[in-house]
Amino acid sequence: MKLIVANDTNLKAVINDRIYKTLIIPEGQTIKIDTDISPNIGASQAVTLFFECGAKIAFEGNGKLLWHGFIQTELPFQHIFDITASNHPETTLHGIIKNPEIHIEWFGGKSLQRGNTIIDSTQAFKAALELGKAVMISPEEYNVSKRFVDGKVVQLNTGYYYINDTLTVPSGVQIKGYGPTRTFLTDSSSGGLDYMLYFRKDNSEGAPFGNYIKINELTIAGKGSNSGEPSSWTTETLISAIECTYAIHFDNCRFQGGKNLIRLERCFGNVSITNSHLTLASQSILNLISCHGFKMDHCRVEACKNLVPDTPSAAITIGTGGNPIIFSNTFFQFNSGYAIWSNTANQINIQGCYFEDNFHHTSRAGTDENGNAITDKNPIGAHVLLKNTSQANILGNLFAQTRPNGLENSTNPPQNYAFRILSEEKDILLDVRGNRIINAKHSPGAIGTMQPYILGGNKRIKGVGLPSADDKTILDYRQELETYIHDSNYIDLDPEN
Repeated sequence: MKLIVANDTNLKAVINDRIYKTLIIPEGQTIKIDTDISPNIGASQAVTLFFECGAKIAFEGNGKLLWHGFIQTELPFQHIFDITASNHPETTLHGIIKNPEIHIEWFGGKSLQRGNTIIDSTQAFKAALELGKAVMISPEEYNVSKRFVDGKVVQLNTGYYYINDTLTVPSGVQIKGYGPTRTFLTDSSSGGLDYMLYFRKDNSEGAPFGNYIKINELTIAGKGSNSGEPSSWTTETLISAIECTYAIHFDNCRFQGGKNLIRLERCFGNVSITNSHLTLASQSILNLISCHGFKMDHCRVEACKNLVPDTPSAAITIGTGGNPIIFSNTFFQFNSGYAIWSNTANQINIQGCYFEDNFHHTSRAGTDENGNAITDKNPIGAHVLLKNTSQANILGNLFAQTRPNGLENSTNPPQNYAFRILSEEKDILLDVRGNRIINAKHSPGAIGTMQPYILGGNKRIKGVGLPSADDKTILDYRQELETYIHDSNYIDLDPEN
Protein backbone atom coordinates (compact mmCIF):
# COMPACT_ATOMS: atom_id res chain seq x y z
CA MET A 1 0.00 0.00 0.00
CA LYS A 2 1.05 3.64 -0.63
CA LEU A 3 0.48 6.77 1.42
CA ILE A 4 1.21 10.46 0.83
CA VAL A 5 3.03 11.91 3.83
CA ALA A 6 2.00 15.39 4.97
CA ASN A 7 4.27 16.15 7.95
CA ASP A 8 6.85 14.72 10.34
CA THR A 9 4.26 13.46 12.84
CA ASN A 10 2.46 11.62 10.09
CA LEU A 11 5.78 10.15 8.91
CA LYS A 12 6.71 8.53 12.21
CA ALA A 13 3.23 7.20 12.85
CA VAL A 14 2.72 5.51 9.50
CA ILE A 15 6.13 3.82 9.59
CA ASN A 16 5.42 2.17 12.92
CA ASP A 17 1.95 1.11 11.73
CA ARG A 18 3.65 -1.35 9.32
CA ILE A 19 0.68 -1.01 6.95
CA TYR A 20 2.17 1.04 4.14
CA LYS A 21 5.08 -0.20 2.04
CA THR A 22 5.67 3.07 0.18
CA LEU A 23 5.53 6.54 1.71
CA ILE A 24 5.35 9.35 -0.85
CA ILE A 25 6.49 12.90 -0.27
CA PRO A 26 4.60 14.77 -3.00
CA GLU A 27 5.96 17.12 -5.62
CA GLY A 28 7.23 20.41 -4.19
CA GLN A 29 6.46 19.37 -0.58
CA THR A 30 9.00 20.02 2.21
CA ILE A 31 8.65 18.14 5.48
CA LYS A 32 10.50 19.78 8.36
CA ILE A 33 12.06 17.60 11.05
CA ASP A 34 13.30 19.30 14.25
CA THR A 35 13.18 16.30 16.61
CA ASP A 36 14.78 12.89 16.63
CA ILE A 37 12.52 10.53 14.70
CA SER A 38 13.53 6.94 15.42
CA PRO A 39 10.89 4.54 14.15
CA ASN A 40 11.00 0.84 14.88
CA ILE A 41 13.97 -0.59 12.98
CA GLY A 42 12.11 -3.66 11.79
CA ALA A 43 9.23 -1.52 10.58
CA SER A 44 11.34 0.88 8.51
CA GLN A 45 13.28 -1.94 6.86
CA ALA A 46 10.20 -2.89 4.85
CA VAL A 47 9.32 0.66 3.78
CA THR A 48 10.33 2.71 0.74
CA LEU A 49 10.53 6.48 1.12
CA PHE A 50 9.73 7.96 -2.31
CA PHE A 51 10.48 11.60 -3.23
CA GLU A 52 8.60 13.13 -6.13
CA CYS A 53 10.20 15.98 -8.10
CA GLY A 54 11.07 18.89 -5.79
CA ALA A 55 10.13 17.00 -2.60
CA LYS A 56 12.44 17.37 0.42
CA ILE A 57 12.94 16.60 4.06
CA ALA A 58 14.47 19.65 5.80
CA PHE A 59 16.34 19.02 9.04
CA GLU A 60 16.38 21.85 11.54
CA GLY A 61 18.17 22.17 14.88
CA ASN A 62 18.59 18.72 16.41
CA GLY A 63 16.27 17.02 13.94
CA LYS A 64 17.29 13.51 12.86
CA LEU A 65 15.78 10.54 11.06
CA LEU A 66 16.80 6.94 11.69
CA TRP A 67 16.10 4.98 8.50
CA HIS A 68 16.66 1.35 7.54
CA GLY A 69 14.49 1.12 4.44
CA PHE A 70 14.81 2.12 0.78
CA ILE A 71 15.08 5.65 -0.60
CA GLN A 72 13.84 6.36 -4.12
CA THR A 73 13.68 9.56 -6.15
CA GLU A 74 11.71 10.54 -9.21
CA LEU A 75 14.77 12.13 -10.81
CA PRO A 76 18.37 10.85 -10.78
CA PHE A 77 20.79 12.77 -8.53
CA GLN A 78 17.87 14.64 -6.89
CA HIS A 79 18.28 16.97 -3.88
CA ILE A 80 16.01 15.43 -1.22
CA PHE A 81 17.60 16.23 2.18
CA ASP A 82 18.14 19.84 3.24
CA ILE A 83 20.79 19.82 6.01
CA THR A 84 21.75 23.52 5.94
CA ALA A 85 19.83 24.39 9.16
CA SER A 86 20.86 21.27 11.08
CA ASN A 87 23.04 21.30 14.17
CA HIS A 88 24.40 17.89 13.15
CA PRO A 89 24.45 17.90 9.33
CA GLU A 90 26.65 14.82 9.01
CA THR A 91 24.31 12.56 10.98
CA THR A 92 20.83 13.95 10.24
CA LEU A 93 19.96 10.85 8.22
CA HIS A 94 21.44 7.75 9.82
CA GLY A 95 20.92 4.02 9.87
CA ILE A 96 21.57 1.18 7.42
CA ILE A 97 19.56 2.04 4.33
CA LYS A 98 18.76 -0.63 1.77
CA ASN A 99 20.11 1.30 -1.20
CA PRO A 100 23.44 0.02 -2.54
CA GLU A 101 24.30 3.56 -3.76
CA ILE A 102 24.22 7.00 -2.16
CA HIS A 103 24.40 10.27 -4.08
CA ILE A 104 26.06 13.50 -2.97
CA GLU A 105 23.19 15.36 -4.60
CA TRP A 106 20.76 13.92 -2.05
CA PHE A 107 22.30 16.28 0.50
CA GLY A 108 22.64 19.33 -1.75
CA GLY A 109 26.01 18.65 -3.37
CA LYS A 110 26.42 19.66 -6.99
CA SER A 111 28.53 18.49 -9.92
CA LEU A 112 29.41 21.49 -12.05
CA GLN A 113 30.69 22.02 -15.55
CA ARG A 114 34.15 23.44 -16.07
CA GLY A 115 34.09 27.21 -15.73
CA ASN A 116 30.89 27.38 -13.65
CA THR A 117 30.80 29.35 -10.42
CA ILE A 118 32.18 27.16 -7.63
CA ILE A 119 29.57 25.67 -5.28
CA ASP A 120 30.93 23.92 -2.20
CA SER A 121 29.87 20.29 -1.66
CA THR A 122 31.87 19.54 1.49
CA GLN A 123 28.95 19.09 3.88
CA ALA A 124 27.04 16.96 1.39
CA PHE A 125 30.08 14.68 1.02
CA LYS A 126 30.41 14.29 4.79
CA ALA A 127 26.75 13.37 5.17
CA ALA A 128 26.90 10.85 2.32
CA LEU A 129 30.10 9.22 3.61
CA GLU A 130 28.68 8.91 7.12
CA LEU A 131 25.49 7.31 5.80
CA GLY A 132 27.50 4.95 3.60
CA LYS A 133 29.89 3.55 6.21
CA ALA A 134 30.00 -0.14 6.96
CA VAL A 135 28.83 -1.52 10.29
CA MET A 136 31.10 -3.68 12.43
CA ILE A 137 29.08 -6.69 13.54
CA SER A 138 31.83 -8.88 14.94
CA PRO A 139 34.06 -7.49 17.69
CA GLU A 140 36.53 -10.38 17.51
CA GLU A 141 39.90 -8.99 16.48
CA TYR A 142 40.70 -11.67 13.90
CA ASN A 143 37.20 -12.43 12.60
CA VAL A 144 37.96 -10.48 9.45
CA SER A 145 35.45 -11.97 7.03
CA LYS A 146 32.44 -11.07 9.19
CA ARG A 147 33.65 -7.87 10.73
CA PHE A 148 32.04 -5.30 8.41
CA VAL A 149 28.77 -5.31 6.49
CA ASP A 150 26.54 -2.95 4.50
CA GLY A 151 29.11 -0.47 3.21
CA LYS A 152 27.77 1.64 0.34
CA VAL A 153 28.90 3.06 -2.99
CA VAL A 154 28.98 6.86 -3.00
CA GLN A 155 28.24 7.36 -6.69
CA LEU A 156 29.42 10.68 -8.13
CA ASN A 157 27.97 12.24 -11.26
CA THR A 158 29.96 13.62 -14.18
CA GLY A 159 31.43 17.09 -13.65
CA TYR A 160 33.40 18.92 -10.96
CA TYR A 161 32.80 18.62 -7.21
CA TYR A 162 34.50 21.14 -4.92
CA ILE A 163 35.42 20.72 -1.25
CA ASN A 164 37.06 23.10 1.25
CA ASP A 165 37.59 20.74 4.18
CA THR A 166 39.08 17.29 4.74
CA LEU A 167 36.79 14.32 4.09
CA THR A 168 37.27 11.40 6.48
CA VAL A 169 36.40 8.21 4.62
CA PRO A 170 34.95 5.45 6.82
CA SER A 171 35.25 1.71 6.41
CA GLY A 172 33.35 -0.06 3.67
CA VAL A 173 32.80 2.97 1.45
CA GLN A 174 33.48 3.01 -2.29
CA ILE A 175 33.72 6.45 -3.93
CA LYS A 176 33.05 5.98 -7.62
CA GLY A 177 32.82 8.33 -10.59
CA TYR A 178 32.30 7.92 -14.32
CA GLY A 179 36.00 7.92 -15.23
CA PRO A 180 38.97 10.23 -14.61
CA THR A 181 38.12 12.42 -17.62
CA ARG A 182 34.50 12.90 -16.56
CA THR A 183 34.35 13.08 -12.75
CA PHE A 184 36.56 15.45 -10.71
CA LEU A 185 36.97 16.07 -6.97
CA THR A 186 38.85 19.33 -6.45
CA ASP A 187 40.31 21.25 -3.50
CA SER A 188 38.65 24.70 -3.51
CA SER A 189 39.97 25.90 -0.13
CA SER A 190 41.67 29.26 0.07
CA GLY A 191 45.21 28.05 0.77
CA GLY A 192 45.15 24.32 0.08
CA LEU A 193 44.04 21.56 2.46
CA ASP A 194 46.38 19.50 4.62
CA TYR A 195 44.48 16.42 3.38
CA MET A 196 41.66 16.05 0.89
CA LEU A 197 40.76 12.47 1.81
CA TYR A 198 41.79 10.94 5.12
CA PHE A 199 41.58 7.28 6.16
CA ARG A 200 42.50 6.31 9.70
CA LYS A 201 41.77 3.56 12.14
CA ASP A 202 39.51 5.00 14.85
CA ASN A 203 37.93 2.71 17.42
CA SER A 204 36.17 5.47 19.34
CA GLU A 205 32.78 4.46 17.94
CA GLY A 206 33.47 0.77 17.53
CA ALA A 207 33.93 0.86 13.75
CA PRO A 208 37.47 1.63 12.60
CA PHE A 209 37.94 3.98 9.70
CA GLY A 210 40.06 3.00 6.76
CA ASN A 211 39.23 -0.64 6.01
CA TYR A 212 37.72 -2.04 2.80
CA ILE A 213 37.78 1.29 0.95
CA LYS A 214 37.76 1.75 -2.83
CA ILE A 215 38.34 4.92 -4.81
CA ASN A 216 37.83 4.49 -8.52
CA GLU A 217 36.87 6.10 -11.81
CA LEU A 218 37.62 9.75 -10.97
CA THR A 219 40.24 12.51 -10.83
CA ILE A 220 41.31 13.90 -7.46
CA ALA A 221 42.96 17.28 -7.97
CA GLY A 222 44.69 19.54 -5.46
CA LYS A 223 44.59 23.31 -5.21
CA GLY A 224 46.22 24.88 -8.27
CA SER A 225 46.33 21.60 -10.20
CA ASN A 226 45.34 23.37 -13.41
CA SER A 227 48.72 25.14 -13.37
CA GLY A 228 51.99 23.70 -14.59
CA GLU A 229 53.92 25.60 -11.90
CA PRO A 230 54.83 23.53 -8.81
CA SER A 231 54.53 26.62 -6.60
CA SER A 232 50.80 26.69 -7.40
CA TRP A 233 50.18 23.22 -5.98
CA THR A 234 49.35 24.18 -2.39
CA THR A 235 47.40 21.13 -1.20
CA GLU A 236 49.68 19.38 1.28
CA THR A 237 48.48 15.81 0.60
CA LEU A 238 45.64 14.55 -1.59
CA ILE A 239 45.11 11.25 0.27
CA SER A 240 46.48 10.10 3.61
CA ALA A 241 45.88 6.67 5.15
CA ILE A 242 47.21 5.75 8.60
CA GLU A 243 46.93 2.38 10.33
CA CYS A 244 44.48 0.95 7.81
CA THR A 245 44.35 -2.80 8.12
CA TYR A 246 42.55 -4.37 5.19
CA ALA A 247 41.91 -3.77 1.50
CA ILE A 248 42.50 -0.19 0.36
CA HIS A 249 42.22 0.05 -3.43
CA PHE A 250 42.61 2.87 -5.95
CA ASP A 251 41.72 1.99 -9.54
CA ASN A 252 41.40 3.90 -12.83
CA CYS A 253 42.00 7.27 -11.19
CA ARG A 254 44.07 10.36 -11.83
CA PHE A 255 45.78 12.06 -8.90
CA GLN A 256 47.30 15.45 -9.63
CA GLY A 257 48.48 18.74 -8.21
CA GLY A 258 49.79 18.70 -4.64
CA LYS A 259 52.93 18.81 -2.57
CA ASN A 260 52.32 15.11 -1.92
CA LEU A 261 49.74 13.00 -3.71
CA ILE A 262 49.30 9.80 -1.65
CA ARG A 263 50.76 9.01 1.77
CA LEU A 264 50.28 5.55 3.28
CA GLU A 265 51.60 4.87 6.79
CA ARG A 266 51.40 1.57 8.68
CA CYS A 267 48.87 0.11 6.24
CA PHE A 268 48.78 -3.67 6.25
CA GLY A 269 47.36 -6.15 3.78
CA ASN A 270 46.13 -5.81 0.23
CA VAL A 271 46.73 -2.14 -0.59
CA SER A 272 46.92 -1.35 -4.29
CA ILE A 273 47.02 1.41 -6.91
CA THR A 274 46.15 0.13 -10.37
CA ASN A 275 45.45 1.53 -13.85
CA SER A 276 46.00 5.08 -12.61
CA HIS A 277 47.89 8.25 -13.50
CA LEU A 278 49.81 10.02 -10.73
CA THR A 279 51.30 13.37 -11.72
CA LEU A 280 52.17 16.96 -10.75
CA ALA A 281 53.68 16.87 -7.25
CA SER A 282 56.28 19.17 -5.75
CA GLN A 283 57.57 16.81 -3.02
CA SER A 284 56.49 13.20 -3.58
CA ILE A 285 53.91 11.31 -5.59
CA LEU A 286 53.72 8.30 -3.27
CA ASN A 287 55.13 7.97 0.23
CA LEU A 288 55.07 4.51 1.85
CA ILE A 289 55.98 4.24 5.54
CA SER A 290 56.01 0.82 7.19
CA CYS A 291 53.47 -0.58 4.73
CA HIS A 292 53.02 -4.29 4.01
CA GLY A 293 51.34 -5.92 1.05
CA PHE A 294 51.43 -2.95 -1.35
CA LYS A 295 51.17 -3.23 -5.14
CA MET A 296 51.27 -0.68 -7.96
CA ASP A 297 50.38 -2.06 -11.40
CA HIS A 298 49.70 -0.56 -14.84
CA CYS A 299 50.19 3.04 -13.70
CA ARG A 300 51.97 6.14 -14.93
CA VAL A 301 54.09 8.10 -12.43
CA GLU A 302 55.45 11.37 -13.76
CA ALA A 303 56.25 15.04 -13.22
CA CYS A 304 57.30 15.08 -9.59
CA LYS A 305 59.05 18.46 -9.67
CA ASN A 306 61.07 19.19 -6.56
CA LEU A 307 60.95 22.87 -5.61
CA VAL A 308 64.01 22.91 -3.33
CA PRO A 309 67.27 23.55 -5.25
CA ASP A 310 70.13 21.11 -4.73
CA THR A 311 67.99 18.73 -2.68
CA PRO A 312 67.53 15.06 -3.59
CA SER A 313 63.94 14.07 -4.22
CA ALA A 314 62.00 11.04 -5.39
CA ALA A 315 58.63 10.42 -6.99
CA ILE A 316 58.15 7.37 -4.75
CA THR A 317 59.72 7.11 -1.31
CA ILE A 318 59.67 3.95 0.79
CA GLY A 319 60.88 3.95 4.36
CA THR A 320 61.00 2.06 7.64
CA GLY A 321 60.45 -1.52 6.69
CA GLY A 322 57.66 -2.98 4.63
CA ASN A 323 57.19 -6.15 2.60
CA PRO A 324 56.28 -7.23 0.04
CA ILE A 325 56.20 -4.10 -2.09
CA ILE A 326 55.60 -4.61 -5.80
CA PHE A 327 55.85 -2.25 -8.77
CA SER A 328 54.88 -3.82 -12.09
CA ASN A 329 54.05 -2.71 -15.65
CA THR A 330 54.38 0.97 -14.71
CA PHE A 331 55.88 4.03 -16.44
CA PHE A 332 58.17 6.30 -14.40
CA GLN A 333 59.23 9.40 -16.30
CA PHE A 334 60.03 13.11 -16.18
CA ASN A 335 60.63 13.24 -12.42
CA SER A 336 63.21 15.68 -11.12
CA GLY A 337 64.72 13.12 -8.74
CA TYR A 338 64.78 9.37 -8.34
CA ALA A 339 61.80 7.46 -9.64
CA ILE A 340 61.95 5.10 -6.62
CA TRP A 341 63.92 5.70 -3.42
CA SER A 342 63.82 3.15 -0.62
CA ASN A 343 65.48 2.77 2.74
CA THR A 344 65.23 -0.33 4.98
CA ALA A 345 62.39 -1.98 3.10
CA ASN A 346 62.52 -5.74 3.54
CA GLN A 347 61.30 -6.98 0.17
CA ILE A 348 60.93 -4.96 -3.05
CA ASN A 349 59.94 -6.29 -6.47
CA ILE A 350 60.32 -4.08 -9.56
CA GLN A 351 59.31 -5.90 -12.71
CA GLY A 352 58.26 -5.05 -16.24
CA CYS A 353 58.53 -1.28 -15.65
CA TYR A 354 59.75 1.52 -17.91
CA PHE A 355 62.02 4.27 -16.58
CA GLU A 356 62.92 7.33 -18.62
CA ASP A 357 64.33 10.78 -17.87
CA ASN A 358 64.26 10.69 -14.10
CA PHE A 359 67.01 12.98 -12.78
CA HIS A 360 68.97 13.64 -9.67
CA HIS A 361 70.00 17.06 -10.89
CA THR A 362 71.69 18.68 -7.90
CA SER A 363 75.34 19.74 -8.06
CA ARG A 364 75.60 19.48 -4.25
CA ALA A 365 77.80 22.56 -4.10
CA GLY A 366 77.48 24.83 -1.06
CA THR A 367 77.00 23.96 2.62
CA ASP A 368 75.05 21.33 4.52
CA GLU A 369 72.58 21.90 7.38
CA ASN A 370 75.49 22.31 9.83
CA GLY A 371 77.24 24.92 7.72
CA ASN A 372 79.99 22.60 6.55
CA ALA A 373 81.19 22.85 2.98
CA ILE A 374 79.94 20.20 0.58
CA THR A 375 82.79 19.00 -1.60
CA ASP A 376 80.90 16.35 -3.57
CA LYS A 377 80.16 18.31 -6.75
CA ASN A 378 79.58 15.29 -8.93
CA PRO A 379 76.91 13.22 -7.16
CA ILE A 380 75.51 9.92 -8.27
CA GLY A 381 71.95 9.78 -9.54
CA ALA A 382 69.78 6.85 -10.53
CA HIS A 383 66.29 5.92 -11.63
CA VAL A 384 66.09 3.58 -8.62
CA LEU A 385 68.00 3.80 -5.34
CA LEU A 386 67.59 0.98 -2.81
CA LYS A 387 69.32 1.36 0.55
CA ASN A 388 69.63 -1.32 3.20
CA THR A 389 67.04 -3.59 1.64
CA SER A 390 67.00 -7.25 2.67
CA GLN A 391 65.73 -8.57 -0.66
CA ALA A 392 65.28 -6.94 -4.06
CA ASN A 393 64.16 -8.38 -7.38
CA ILE A 394 64.76 -6.14 -10.41
CA LEU A 395 63.42 -8.10 -13.35
CA GLY A 396 62.58 -7.34 -16.97
CA ASN A 397 62.65 -3.54 -16.80
CA LEU A 398 63.78 -0.96 -19.33
CA PHE A 399 65.90 1.99 -18.20
CA ALA A 400 66.37 4.88 -20.63
CA GLN A 401 67.95 8.31 -20.51
CA THR A 402 67.26 10.57 -23.48
CA ARG A 403 67.63 14.08 -22.05
CA PRO A 404 70.67 15.80 -20.51
CA ASN A 405 71.07 14.93 -16.85
CA GLY A 406 72.38 18.29 -15.76
CA LEU A 407 69.29 20.44 -16.01
CA GLU A 408 70.52 22.71 -13.23
CA ASN A 409 74.22 22.51 -14.01
CA SER A 410 74.85 21.32 -17.55
CA THR A 411 78.60 21.85 -17.34
CA ASN A 412 78.93 19.41 -14.48
CA PRO A 413 76.00 16.98 -14.66
CA PRO A 414 75.77 14.14 -12.17
CA GLN A 415 76.64 10.58 -12.94
CA ASN A 416 73.42 8.74 -13.67
CA TYR A 417 72.76 5.03 -13.31
CA ALA A 418 69.84 2.80 -14.12
CA PHE A 419 69.71 1.68 -10.50
CA ARG A 420 71.85 1.84 -7.43
CA ILE A 421 72.04 -0.55 -4.49
CA LEU A 422 73.59 0.51 -1.17
CA SER A 423 73.82 -1.88 1.76
CA GLU A 424 75.34 -0.27 4.83
CA GLU A 425 73.28 -2.01 7.53
CA LYS A 426 72.20 -5.46 6.33
CA ASP A 427 73.12 -8.19 3.88
CA ILE A 428 70.99 -8.29 0.76
CA LEU A 429 69.64 -10.99 -1.51
CA LEU A 430 69.52 -9.48 -4.99
CA ASP A 431 68.05 -10.82 -8.25
CA VAL A 432 68.80 -8.68 -11.32
CA ARG A 433 67.81 -10.28 -14.61
CA GLY A 434 66.32 -9.49 -17.98
CA ASN A 435 66.72 -5.72 -17.80
CA ARG A 436 67.53 -3.51 -20.77
CA ILE A 437 69.54 -0.35 -20.27
CA ILE A 438 69.72 1.99 -23.26
CA ASN A 439 71.52 5.25 -24.01
CA ALA A 440 74.32 4.16 -21.68
CA LYS A 441 78.07 4.85 -21.84
CA HIS A 442 81.09 4.11 -19.69
CA SER A 443 81.96 7.79 -19.46
CA PRO A 444 80.94 9.15 -16.05
CA GLY A 445 79.17 12.49 -16.21
CA ALA A 446 78.63 12.57 -19.97
CA ILE A 447 75.54 14.60 -20.85
CA GLY A 448 72.60 12.53 -21.97
CA THR A 449 74.18 9.22 -21.06
CA MET A 450 73.71 6.71 -18.29
CA GLN A 451 75.80 3.93 -16.80
CA PRO A 452 74.25 0.52 -16.13
CA TYR A 453 74.22 0.09 -12.35
CA ILE A 454 76.28 0.42 -9.25
CA LEU A 455 76.43 -1.63 -6.07
CA GLY A 456 77.97 -0.08 -2.97
CA GLY A 457 78.23 -0.12 0.78
CA ASN A 458 80.10 -2.20 3.33
CA LYS A 459 77.83 -5.26 3.52
CA ARG A 460 77.85 -8.42 1.45
CA ILE A 461 75.59 -8.74 -1.57
CA LYS A 462 74.66 -12.13 -2.92
CA GLY A 463 72.41 -12.84 -5.82
CA VAL A 464 71.67 -13.58 -9.44
CA GLY A 465 72.72 -11.10 -12.11
CA LEU A 466 76.17 -10.30 -10.72
CA PRO A 467 79.47 -11.43 -12.27
CA SER A 468 79.49 -14.29 -9.78
CA ALA A 469 76.82 -15.92 -7.67
CA ASP A 470 79.31 -16.01 -4.80
CA ASP A 471 79.21 -13.54 -1.94
CA LYS A 472 80.75 -10.23 -2.97
CA THR A 473 81.98 -7.46 -0.70
CA ILE A 474 81.25 -4.34 -2.70
CA LEU A 475 83.38 -1.22 -2.55
CA ASP A 476 81.96 1.69 -0.62
CA TYR A 477 80.32 4.10 -3.05
CA ARG A 478 82.58 6.96 -1.96
CA GLN A 479 85.59 4.98 -3.05
CA GLU A 480 86.40 3.93 -6.60
CA LEU A 481 83.15 2.85 -8.27
CA GLU A 482 82.69 -0.62 -9.64
CA THR A 483 80.08 -1.23 -12.34
CA TYR A 484 78.73 -4.70 -13.01
CA ILE A 485 77.39 -6.01 -16.30
CA HIS A 486 75.91 -9.47 -16.64
CA ASP A 487 74.89 -11.40 -19.73
CA SER A 488 71.27 -11.69 -18.57
CA ASN A 489 70.91 -7.88 -18.73
CA TYR A 490 71.21 -6.16 -22.11
CA ILE A 491 73.32 -3.01 -22.00
CA ASP A 492 73.16 -0.79 -25.08
CA LEU A 493 76.36 1.25 -25.06
CA ASP A 494 75.58 3.15 -28.23
CA PRO A 495 73.34 6.15 -27.52
CA GLU A 496 72.60 6.51 -31.23
CA ASN A 497 70.70 3.21 -31.38
